Amino acid sequence: MADLRDLPELLANKYRIEREIARGGMAIVYLAHDLRHDRSVALKVMHPEIALALGTERFLREIRLTAKLSHPNILTVHDSGEAGDFLWYVMPYVEGETLRDRLVKQGQLGVEECTRLICEAAEAIGYAHSIGIIHRDIKPENILLSRGHAVVADFGIARAIDAAKDEHLTATGISLGTTTYMSPEQALGEPIDATTDVWALGCVMHEMLAGKPPFGTVGREVLSRALTGKPQPLGQIRDDVPEYVEQIVLKSLEREKIGRYANASELAQAIETSRTGNGVSYHAPTRRRAMIRVVTGAFGVILVAAIGILWLQRDERPAAPSLIRATMSRDSIARELYEQGKAQQARRSLAGWAQAISLYQQALARDSTFALAWADLARTANFAYTRGSGVPGIPNDSLLKLSFAASERAVVLAPNDPVTWLVKGRSAFLMDPTNNTPRLFGIRKALALD
Repeated sequence: MADLRDLPELLANKYRIEREIARGGMAIVYLAHDLRHDRSVALKVMHPEIALALGTERFLREIRLTAKLSHPNILTVHDSGEAGDFLWYVMPYVEGETLRDRLVKQGQLGVEECTRLICEAAEAIGYAHSIGIIHRDIKPENILLSRGHAVVADFGIARAIDAAKDEHLTATGISLGTTTYMSPEQALGEPIDATTDVWALGCVMHEMLAGKPPFGTVGREVLSRALTGKPQPLGQIRDDVPEYVEQIVLKSLEREKIGRYANASELAQAIETSRTGNGVSYHAPTRRRAMIRVVTGAFGVILVAAIGILWLQRDERPAAPSLIRATMSRDSIARELYEQGKAQQARRSLAGWAQAISLYQQALARDSTFALAWADLARTANFAYTRGSGVPGIPNDSLLKLSFAASERAVVLAPNDPVTWLVKGRSAFLMDPTNNTPRLFGIRKALALD
C-alpha cells in the first residue's frame, strides 16, 4: 500500500522534499529542491487512486505532451515520473500568491487589474486551446500571481484526464473540475470543448469584480442556478464596472456553448479590443448607466401590452401563490421530476428539451392532474418544434401533436391560469399558422385573467 512517508526516500536521488505547499482532491504539492539543477521546484504528487485511474503509461505519455507547452503565462512542466505507487510531475516554484489568496484578502479587485489578469490568463489558455489542450479546472487557486502577472497552473494532467475520462475516473468517485466554476455541460457529463474553459474564466472574472462567484458555491445549487438563472448584474454590485466588461462576462457565461466565445483567445481579444481598440475607459460614467436604466424602465412600461406575446417565448414569469397551489401536484416525486424537467428545459437545446419532455411525461404518469407539468410539456414541445428538426426520439410532427394535446389538457385543468391560455394559443397557431385568431384569443384571455 502506498505510503507518503516513503516518498522522500523514493525521490532522494533527484529531489529533496522540504514541505507541503497545498493539498487538493487529486494531488498534493510539495516545495522541493532539484538536486541536479540546484533550484526550488513545485513537486505535484497524484493521489494513488487518481494515479490508478489514469494509468502510468497514459499519464507519462500525456505529461510529455503538455511539457511542450511554451507560453510566458503558463507554468511549464520540468519533469515527471513514477515512484512506487505514486505518479508525479515537477513545475517551477513561483514566489507569490494565488488569485484565491488575493481574493481572500481583498474581496474585490479593481476593474483594470481584473481585466488585465484575465486577459493574460485567457491568452495562455487560448494558446493551449490552439494545440488541443483543455484545462478543465480553471479556478482562482490555479491562477498564480507572479510579479503582478497571471500564470496559469495545473495544465500537467489535463490531457491525461481527457484520455481517461471514461469509466476509470468516474469509478474513483472524485469529481473532475470544481463545481463553482464548472460549465453546465461539464457538470452534466456531456462532451466539453474550449468553451468550457471560457465559462470558467467568466466565473472567475465575475468573482474578481463582485467578490463572489456568479452562481454560488454549493454543489447542486450552483448547477441549478447555472441552468435556470443568470448572475446578479455587476452594475448592481458596484458602479465602476464598465458595461463592456459586464457584457464580456455575460457572453462567457452563456448557458449554451454556441453563445460563448469559441475559445479563450477570443475572450482575450474581446477584452483587449474593448480596452484599447475602441478607446473605452475603465471608468464608464455611472450617470450614463443610471440614465439608461431609467429609459429602459420607461420603455418597459410602454411595452406592457406586448408582455403577453413575450410570454409565449419565455419561461421566467413567476406565478401567483394561489395559482401555484391550484396547478402544482401534491405528489412529491412528481414535483421533483417536474423541477428536473424545468432545469433541462432551461438549457434551450434539443437534448435538454428531449430530456425535459421525458421528465414531464414521467411526472404526469404519476399525477395526470398536474396542470403545470401539462403546460410546460406543451411549451417545451413548442420550443423544440420551432427549431424544425425535432428532438432525439420524437419526430417533428409528433411534437406538434404533443404540444396541442398537452395545452388542451392544461387549460381544462387550470382554466384560470393565464399561462395555460398563452400556451394553448401558441400551440393552436403552430397547428395552423394561417389562423392567428387562437393566439390572439389566448393573449386576450391571459391579460383578462392577469
